[in-house]
Amino acid sequence: MNRALPIAKFMAFVLVLFCMVAVSFNSAQADELYGRVRGVVTDPSGAVLPGVHLKLTNTGTGVSQELTSSSDGSYIFVNLIPGTYSLTANKSTFKAYTVARLQIGQSQISVQNVAMELGSATEKQTKITESAAFKMRIDFFNIFNHTNFANPSGNRGSSRFGRITGIRSFTNSRLIQLGADLTF
Repeated sequence: MNRALPIAKFMAFVLVLFCMVAVSFNSAQADELYGRVRGVVTDPSGAVLPGVHLKLTNTGTGVSQELTSSSDGSYIFVNLIPGTYSLTANKSTFKAYTVARLQIGQSQISVQNVAMELGSATEKQTKITESAAFKMRIDFFNIFNHTNFANPSGNRGSSRFGRITGIRSFTNSRLIQLGADLTF
């Protein structure tokens, strides 16, 4: 009985299953490439403030998005490329509000509530923020320590011609790689 055939079928099944899982993970992560900024705009008494003009600018590229806070004072900027942004909020009879350094990462939702103060629109209120992100990655290779077969015998005169009679020996049969990324 040929044992190589069932093993080959099993390996093909595992390979197809692995590819299907990898494709599903990649499509699920495609939505997580961008960040978001959301929050609520309030007046000095803490009441929500609708109709505030908000502008979010990527300081690296200069690309900006503008919107107006909704009737419940909330706002949300979506599909933001990871980077450093500045947020400004303006409404007549209130001081201009600015967040100078707002760090947005991949798949990060940053909550930035805006507290407007009474005053002239030419007066400015600036808030400087900093943030940090830490990512860690671990890769495992041959973690289950499966046998790595040697090449089949190529001696035509031998009774073992075409048979695999040995295994490859590696000193580092299991490998683990660690990686870390600190962004600040």
